[in-house]
Amino acid sequence: MKFFWTIAFVLLLSLLTIYILQVNGLTEEIYLVKESKQKIHDLSSENESLAISLSKAGSLANVGGYLSGRNFEKANQVKYIQNSGNPVAINK
Repeated sequence: MKFFWTIAFVLLLSLLTIYILQVNGLTEEIYLVKESKQKIHDLSSENESLAISLSKAGSLANVGGYLSGRNFEKANQVKYIQNSGNPVAINK
């Protein structure tokens, strides 16, 4: 009978040790997944802001090239036309 209790005790300790090791491994994996998700989120945000910056930079560069290719000139002085209060166009 003593042999049975000794085997049962050793088996219980072995199972308890395996359980603790598995819980530790699971906890570590959960932490790594959470950390990876945070890194993905941060990189996605950074990628989005860089894409917007690239879009703005590209569009401003294209505007300058577009205007120079269409014979536009930079205005030196702006003159406004005074309207006497009469509408320029009438909706009938």
